[in-house]
Amino acid sequence: MKRKIIAVMAIVFACSFIGCGTSSNTQGSSASNQRQQTAEEQMQAQMDLLQRLVEEDAEKLVSGSDNIATVESIEAALQPRVINSISEITDAGLIEPGRPYYFKLRALYKGHDANAKRIFLQDLGQRAATAMDTALGAAFGIDTNSYPLEYREVMVPTFPTEVNATATFYILAVRFAIEESGRRESRTTIMAYFIRNVERSPFNPSNFIVASGMRFITVNDARVTTQQDVMMRMMTGGAMGGSSNSFDPIIYPLVDLMDARVAMDKKDRRNEYTFPTVRVRYVSEVIFRGQSNTTITVSTDDNVLTERMNFTGRASSISNGQRVRVYYTIAKDPLEIWEIQAIERL
Repeated sequence: MKRKIIAVMAIVFACSFIGCGTSSNTQGSSASNQRQQTAEEQMQAQMDLLQRLVEEDAEKLVSGSDNIATVESIEAALQPRVINSISEITDAGLIEPGRPYYFKLRALYKGHDANAKRIFLQDLGQRAATAMDTALGAAFGIDTNSYPLEYREVMVPTFPTEVNATATFYILAVRFAIEESGRRESRTTIMAYFIRNVERSPFNPSNFIVASGMRFITVNDARVTTQQDVMMRMMTGGAMGGSSNSFDPIIYPLVDLMDARVAMDKKDRRNEYTFPTVRVRYVSEVIFRGQSNTTITVSTDDNVLTERMNFTGRASSISNGQRVRVYYTIAKDPLEIWEIQAIERL
C-alpha cells in the first residue's frame, strides 16, 4: 500500500505543472497542434521517468515495527544530499528534468495547513533578524523566516506534535521542463517526503505567562497567508504576528535590555520621530522588579538600567529579584510604548 501511495505522488507532481491537461481535444491549426503534441510528449516522458524512479526507490524501503519506513532504509534508498538551508535546492542542481532528487534537512517545524496541504519549516542557524526585519514582520503579520512545502496525507502521522520542534526532513525535489521552438518553460516542485528524528521544542509552554487575550502558538496556527490577510493586517496594525492572538517565542531576537534602549534612542536627523514608527520585537533576560497594576518593572543584572513595560497579565507567581526573559515589542510613533507579550520563568 505504501508503495502505491508513493507512486501516485509522481503523477501529482506532474499534474501540478501541466494541470493534468494532456488529453485536451481543443482544435487549432496543424502547426499549433504539432507544437502542443511535442510539449505533451516531453511532459509524458518526464512523468514516466519520475514515476518509474520513485517506484524503484520505494521498493527499497523497509518498514519497522511501527509500520513506517526506517531511517536506515530511507538513507540507503534515497542517498539524500545533506543541506543546511532550503535555499540550497536550486534549479541548477536539478539537472535532469523528471528525475527525483533527494535532500536531508534538519529544520524547525512551524505547523501545517491541512486545507492547503502545506507544511511550514524554518531553517536552523539562519541569519539574525535585523530591526528592519522585525519591524516589517510586526507590521504585516508575516514571519518571513518560515516557508511552506507541499506534503501528502501519508505523512500526517509522523508530524511533530508541537511547534518549534526540531526534526529531520527528507525532501523530494523535481524539475519539469519544456523546450521547443525557442521557448523554454520550467517549474520546480519541492515536497517534504519523510519526517524522522523529532526533538521536542526547547520552549515549554508551562514556563510562560502570556498577556491576556493571547495564547502559546500551536501547530494548528500555521496556514498559507492570503493577500486579504496582508491587507487586513496593514489596516489593523497587525502587531501580533501571523495569528492575531498567538505568541511564538522564536521570532523574538535576543538582545540586551541596554541595547534595546540605545536602539530606541537613536534619532533620524530628517524628522522628529524615532525609528522605527512600527513595532519591533525583542526578548531580553532581565531581573523582575515587580508589578503594579498593568506595569511591569525590570532591570539589567547590574541594575544600571530600569525599564517599565505594559503587561496585561498576572505575574504574581514571579518573585522580586527573580531572573526571567521578557518578550516584548517597542513602538514610538511618536509616543514610546514598551509592551510585554510574555514572560518566561528561567
